[in-house]
Amino acid sequence: MSSEIKPLLFANLAIALVLGVGLYVTRSEQEAIVASLTALIAFSPFNLILGSTLVNKRAARLLGDIGIGLRSMAALLKLCSIDTVAFSLNRMITTGEYFITDLYPIGMTQAGLLSTAAAAERDSTHPLGRKIFETAEGRCVLIEEASMSNEIEGNGIEALVNGLTVRVGRPAWVISEGVKLNVELRTKIDQIAAKCRTPLVVTVGRIARGLIGLKDEVDERAPIFLDRLKYNGLETVLLTAEPKKKANAMIKGLKVDAARAELLPEEKAREIQLMQARGKVVAMMSSEEKDRPAFEAADVSIMIGDVETDAADFVLDDWGKFFELRKLAFEAKKILRWNWRIVLGTWALMSVLTVKMLIGEVPMPPLLATVGILIGAALVVWNSRRMI
Repeated sequence: MSSEIKPLLFANLAIALVLGVGLYVTRSEQEAIVASLTALIAFSPFNLILGSTLVNKRAARLLGDIGIGLRSMAALLKLCSIDTVAFSLNRMITTGEYFITDLYPIGMTQAGLLSTAAAAERDSTHPLGRKIFETAEGRCVLIEEASMSNEIEGNGIEALVNGLTVRVGRPAWVISEGVKLNVELRTKIDQIAAKCRTPLVVTVGRIARGLIGLKDEVDERAPIFLDRLKYNGLETVLLTAEPKKKANAMIKGLKVDAARAELLPEEKAREIQLMQARGKVVAMMSSEEKDRPAFEAADVSIMIGDVETDAADFVLDDWGKFFELRKLAFEAKKILRWNWRIVLGTWALMSVLTVKMLIGEVPMPPLLATVGILIGAALVVWNSRRMI
């Protein structure tokens, strides 16, 4: 039972009880029973529950028809109040289709660097790791077996290859693991990031053995999408694990208000909480399940992709459908507002009925109250079916 319905139900019971006790003391037992029954019917929240249920089911069906999954009606209504859209980079600004652009080995050949990285990435589930492994396979590079591997969410992967620990991941992560990067390698990392590419450091033990750069193109629809967000008065914030230089290069010329780079999933959640502390109502959009902490922190969460998940309030197979979703949210809110007006109008008429009953001017008040509630229910059903 929703938090809105509970107090109305208690109020309904309280009114019936007060009328019943009052008439039992001042008049008769029969009048007390009639008054209580009339009040229970007249001020019942039934039509309010009916209206909310119908709008919920209607919205879920309409969203399902356009390929949008709905988890809660509260989230749909909250979507009307958002003023900020936070989003990830992969498959939002970019296409998500990576390819290797740079192989910068240290003390080995390019084939050796690719082979070492692919051995660690053999069982990876991350798009970058899968691309490294698939590229090595496509080039017929010898790939060693890893005896064990551990994917560090938001950072990279480490695996045991020929008895040595091989890591492939973010520069900041490998540095935190005790790997020292020389000036030349740091410069190369900055150069790759400045070209809108993702730099991944490959280490064996605590020694850096090279750098792999990967790139994914900006989605040609992204500028249009961001323009529409701005046109609708929404602030846009990029939250990404990518290096700051890459993030800034990727959004250059795009209508993005702010970019927060080099963020782990938990850090994205903190950024959203900081925005909320400044009074913002935030929707988080991402194509990655690992952004669950950010989804949980946001007021509204939207997963992009053809997936089944309980991590987000909505699942869109294409982020372009965001505007259809928001349009339907405003429509649902309008219909619910009219249902409320119908219910309040019914209660006002029932109040007149109750007063006339108390002074003896209305015969069979329970029956009249039932008729009034049924008329209100018919109006609520008619109004709820107007949602398109």
